[in-house]
Amino acid sequence: MAAPHDDDEDDGEILPRAGSVASDGGPILLGPRRAFRSWTGARADGAPEGDYHDACRSPGGYGVLARDGASITVLPTYAVDALVVEDGALWLTLEGNLEELWAARSSIQFRPLGRAIDADELLLLDAAYPLERAEREVERVFTLPRLADRYELDEGTEAPTGGYFRVLRLRPA
Repeated sequence: MAAPHDDDEDDGEILPRAGSVASDGGPILLGPRRAFRSWTGARADGAPEGDYHDACRSPGGYGVLARDGASITVLPTYAVDALVVEDGALWLTLEGNLEELWAARSSIQFRPLGRAIDADELLLLDAAYPLERAEREVERVFTLPRLADRYELDEGTEAPTGGYFRVLRLRPA
């Protein structure tokens, strides 16, 4: 897990990276810890069934799976950096260069996704891993800092100043 303020810099400015999760090509999941209690991840025999298969079959964009009485958002990416932003929001980078995104942060335009999530022990998880196994690995699970009780989800893409980015903003509700 990365330090609350990582030492990545852009023009002398420290990026507020909270942590990151990466996969070997499958999706990253966002949801409360309780939603992953019985998550099985990918099957050892590679059979196209089970939790991991459900996540991979999720429609483009931000799919939703229900597990253990909670909702899991399937993120359309295989690597996520979590940033803590000045306005109390969390940004999850889905595409684009992190340093370029951070430099253009004031010009990124967000659109609401019309979805909210509770912030109770909110995790990012590599969909291929059961939670217990992911916690023993490097960058397979990360607990997001709790900055609010509930978040609204917004998506930001290409900044008017140029460059293509895709970032999910968790804005305090």
